[in-house]
Amino acid sequence: MQRLSVVLAATALVIALLGATPLGEAARDVIKAGVKAATPSRAHKLSSRGPRGPRGRRGLRGLRGLRGFQGPPGDKGDKGDTGPSNSFEFKSSSQIAVAGDTPETATVVAAPQTALPVGKYVVTAQILIDGTGGRTYCRGRGPGPTGPYLGQSGWFAPSSGPATMTLTFGVDLSSSGTVDLACWQISGSGALAGPVDLVAVKVGDLTALS
Repeated sequence: MQRLSVVLAATALVIALLGATPLGEAARDVIKAGVKAATPSRAHKLSSRGPRGPRGRRGLRGLRGLRGFQGPPGDKGDKGDTGPSNSFEFKSSSQIAVAGDTPETATVVAAPQTALPVGKYVVTAQILIDGTGGRTYCRGRGPGPTGPYLGQSGWFAPSSGPATMTLTFGVDLSSSGTVDLACWQISGSGALAGPVDLVAVKVGDLTALS
């Protein structure tokens, strides 16, 4: 490149001395051609570019934008169906003499007047047993006072003193009806049943376990 500068300077001196003579014009043309030939092309510049440098670090995260306006409230939805859980309670404060001595002749000691809706229930009943005599058995039955017996029976000997008998059982009512309690006494007489507290809780499902 330095050599080219020296040549161009000498040629310029010749042009200055010759001026607008034919030899001066010829010298000027030679200089233009030489400069063009000596100037590197774009392709040459690109091919001579060095390797790409490493990528710079990621910049800081920008500020969080402003929160938009709250949209209008949506339409009110329809009221949902009543859940499967619902409870029903029956109470009786009276004492009833147990006259029956077998399950077939049992005395009904709790007879609700309001029928339970169709569905599955878990029933818990508490019966105070008092009086005299031998074992007194009680058991749930339904629907209605003459329906089949439900769950297992409990027993207590009233001659030992008053005590509360607790019964728990499940029932699947395919038709509306009441859940009743019946008691019978063997090996003696004089048992009294009551007061009674019966609670039936409606459930979504009732699965028998093996």
